Amino acid sequence: MKLVADGVNYANLIHDFVNLSQFDEAKASIQEAESKHIEAPYIYFDAYYVALAEKNAAAMQAALSKVDKFPGYEDQSLQIQAGTAAYHGQMKASAELTRRSVDAAKKLDAKDRAAFAQALLAMRLQFAGDSATAARVVHEALATSDDRNTRGVAVVAIGLGGQSSEFARFAQETSKKYPEDTGIQSYYLPVGRAALALTEKHPDSAIQILAPVEQYDLGAFSASIAMNSVYVRGLAYLQAKKPAEAQTQFQKILDHPGLADGHIIYSLSHLGIARAAVLANDTAKARTAYQDFFALWKDADPDLPILLQAKSEYAKLQ
Repeated sequence: MKLVADGVNYANLIHDFVNLSQFDEAKASIQEAESKHIEAPYIYFDAYYVALAEKNAAAMQAALSKVDKFPGYEDQSLQIQAGTAAYHGQMKASAELTRRSVDAAKKLDAKDRAAFAQALLAMRLQFAGDSATAARVVHEALATSDDRNTRGVAVVAIGLGGQSSEFARFAQETSKKYPEDTGIQSYYLPVGRAALALTEKHPDSAIQILAPVEQYDLGAFSASIAMNSVYVRGLAYLQAKKPAEAQTQFQKILDHPGLADGHIIYSLSHLGIARAAVLANDTAKARTAYQDFFALWKDADPDLPILLQAKSEYAKLQ
């Protein structure tokens, strides 16, 4: 910034403040840039996330309106909105926004971004419990492009889907293609393997696989990717009937809104804490955590498997 205070460097600075959940500093930097008539689309993408964390719908819309002034970013604007829809449990809206994002990216000849958007939707669908649709979407993503980021997210989505033979083939192929890539080798592949272990009811194995990944738990790999390792570890501790350890993982996500807010796992971490509290026989805490989850998903698609399951669990607390 001391050398060149341009739009790119302001965007990077603001993005770092957001990742650190230092929202006041992010807003001050946005205002400083604007006072100097410095603008960049990524400044306003982060302004959107700050507004989301602060539950300021008007500011979210204002940020997107400013992005609209920059041609060539239409797909990314739609993709952010797709993530927000999933964050609120609106998976049908998320799928439609993703479709529009993919169409926009293809018109811009940005096939990697189109595929990445599809892979993200597949992963969100898996977290929401719709494995059948997720499997179809992840194959669509890989047919569009099999770039590094798409493959990384696809590894996690396929692992969550529990298709062991497909996962083994795809993971081996991805590892061979990117033998020295830290993100692939040390994050995406282990998270995918741990997710697969969960579907096979081997939580202790999942926990062991994720142990060396902890150093990357707070890494900002890219939008809607951060903290997946933490969430899968939390699910593993739940499955292993270790409520205190599970709660620690889900709380870690809620304590880092700059990294996780706007991602479906942030909302689902409230449900994770509720389930951990049930295991610990802490009914009061469980009731509060369920209510926090339902508040975020008050406009969610009513037929989502994970929502129906959560409502059933909550009814038993009454």
